[in-house]
Amino acid sequence: MSDNLKRILIAVIGIILIVAIFASIFFVFKNKKNKKVSEPVDIATSTDNETSDNLGDLIESSRLIGGLPTSDEKIGVNFSGSKDNNLIEYVSFFDYYKPITDNLNLNLPNYSLPFNIKTEVVNYYDFSRKINLDSSINSLNTDGFAVVNNSLSSNNFYSIYDELYKKQIPLLITSDFLVYYYQQILKETFKDVEKNIFYSNLWDINEYLYEKANNRYGETLKITGDVNDRVLEAQRLTAAYFAVSLELLKPDSKQINSKNDINNKTLFTPFEAEDYSFIVPDYLKVDVDKEVALIKKAKSLSKSPVLLYDRDYKDFVIPDEYKNNAKLNNFYLATEWLSSNFPLYYQSEECRDCSLDFDDWRISIISSSYIAQDIFNNYELKNNWARIYKTLAFFKGLRGDLTYVHYRDALTSLFGDNYKIEEIFSDNNTESVNNLYKLRNKVLEYNFLDIEGGIDKQTKNKLGVKMLTDFYWPNDYIFNTLSYPNVSNYQGDNLNNNITYCKINDINQRCNGFSLDVLALVNKDSVNNNSYYLENSNYNNYNKALDSLKSQISQFSNIWHYNNYWETLSLIKEYLINDKSKMPTYAQNANWQKQELYSAVSFWANLQLPVDNLSVYQKYQDQSIVSGDNEFINYNYIEPNLSLINEQLANVNMIMEMFKLLKITDELKSTLLDLEELKNNLIQIKEIMIKELNSEELSTEDIKFISLFSRAYKLDSAGNKVLEIRGSNNKTIKYDISSLKLKIIVSKFNNQKALSIGPTFSYIESR
Repeated sequence: MSDNLKRILIAVIGIILIVAIFASIFFVFKNKKNKKVSEPVDIATSTDNETSDNLGDLIESSRLIGGLPTSDEKIGVNFSGSKDNNLIEYVSFFDYYKPITDNLNLNLPNYSLPFNIKTEVVNYYDFSRKINLDSSINSLNTDGFAVVNNSLSSNNFYSIYDELYKKQIPLLITSDFLVYYYQQILKETFKDVEKNIFYSNLWDINEYLYEKANNRYGETLKITGDVNDRVLEAQRLTAAYFAVSLELLKPDSKQINSKNDINNKTLFTPFEAEDYSFIVPDYLKVDVDKEVALIKKAKSLSKSPVLLYDRDYKDFVIPDEYKNNAKLNNFYLATEWLSSNFPLYYQSEECRDCSLDFDDWRISIISSSYIAQDIFNNYELKNNWARIYKTLAFFKGLRGDLTYVHYRDALTSLFGDNYKIEEIFSDNNTESVNNLYKLRNKVLEYNFLDIEGGIDKQTKNKLGVKMLTDFYWPNDYIFNTLSYPNVSNYQGDNLNNNITYCKINDINQRCNGFSLDVLALVNKDSVNNNSYYLENSNYNNYNKALDSLKSQISQFSNIWHYNNYWETLSLIKEYLINDKSKMPTYAQNANWQKQELYSAVSFWANLQLPVDNLSVYQKYQDQSIVSGDNEFINYNYIEPNLSLINEQLANVNMIMEMFKLLKITDELKSTLLDLEELKNNLIQIKEIMIKELNSEELSTEDIKFISLFSRAYKLDSAGNKVLEIRGSNNKTIKYDISSLKLKIIVSKFNNQKALSIGPTFSYIESR
């Protein structure tokens, strides 16, 4: 064989090998992608023995506000704990909540008040040369702490700590920063899960349900022909419903990273654009294209081309926190579409303002029955949808409302396990209309609390079933309950500090709630002596309405961990009720407790505001600690509140356990690492707190941890810092936490008093 022929043969073999390797890689990737729905979240066969053994107890105790129902809410369906059952939709986050308590004998490092800060505080003069203390001398002398306006050039938590460190000023880790840090990590975690898991999961779920609906429609069409048949139309509506969702999820041309910039994570890669592709079939194209166009314009009230009733498309305005990432952008639109209502009532004397006439209503009911059946009959898909639903319900809040689980349970209860929609709702079945009424009445047996957003059953035009219920926090219900007409005439004579009143028929009435209403629900004792609260609650029937809210809450002992809103109120409750006798001297006075209220309101507001965009700064630097220039850090201090830190730790443990059950941390390892880091940091912070409360000397590692932990990140861009809540009469209250103040504390170190300083929330409440 000649040399040229050998070279040609070697080149051909090389090309074949390269093609084979790329083909294998492509096949593996596609196969991995295609397995997303077929790999179940199988809690019955979990490798975690504790999870498997206790699952029955968890299911029996579950009741998730704004989520899927629990086993005791099922209608006519027997629960069995066998491996043939896969009932992840009946398990809740709060099933994994375990409180943490301490039994400590503390040797508190207390001191006597008042004192002379200039003579008794070891670092006063060095500190005062860098931070102007003139306005705070009296507070420091009499209370042992002071809160002052921020005189630094920095205006966010991390940059303030970094500036203080560079000025060689001892750092104070405030409770405000600990809650901000905790909330920030959880917000980032949720966004990562939405982007990296839920987008692809939601695509697979919708793709499967579309294919199921499309094939069913095609098979029925072959049999019946293109005739006026309600079951056939319902099958077409089901296919169109999921086709719209896929159109919203798929990348458009502007969302594709055509330059292959590997550092740009906000766009779809060309490979993803190919993978997440979808073509609307001709028989759906006109309606689906019109629907998608209305959704993306997000401007007006129009009749839905697919659902055939008027809807407000302004609901599809994308929040800023979702706009800057293509997957999150499309995910948001799809989830909003999946919250579309399939009405329970039609236009009649019974419901004049209902959205569908009788014939379209029949089609809608049958279509929603198909959706419920298709999800429930595929347990892998059902579990993947349940983990999206459960996580959204916890982190964003979902209204207590009817879902596919309620429909499926009702259908099974009425028509048996082997019911056939084509038969029970067929035009040829003389009982078909009666069966629709039976289904509606059975579904209406479900009840939801007002405080979880349950819709009044007398408001028939709003009742319906949804694949995904509306996003919901209970602010509106709380504030509306505490406003006119439930709470009426103003009982005072001075409105100078009143933010809740307006005139109705020339009478001062309570037209909106305000922040301290929420704190009164959590711990009434914390606001009883607050003049601002007393002025804004001085209305007829206020206390009666507040007691009514408390009564609803008391019906469910685990309400504090149903979702992130209630979990934050639980955090606030623990923060406020912390035994002050087990706190240092500065915390044992009324001014400290007043300041705690401002912080608590800020915790509540910050929960509901978008995540900040942070990047790593000092996180992995191992700075040396020397006795010369860095001696100031020996007075680094963490504001010790064991009740707060224990509640944070218990909540992180709860989230990690639920994520483990949902297999989120299995699929997204970075989420597990982030939560473990959060947990480990909180553990280390707690250990330092205990040392401080026991008058123990902090180690070099403790001191260094405070310096690095407080400066681990830098802010690239801040999310919106103004929470707006609209009350009755269109009165809007604004809670502005865009500015920070500085908290200065006098602590005791080795029998010496010293100053440390750190950022604290400052909020402005206005309308």
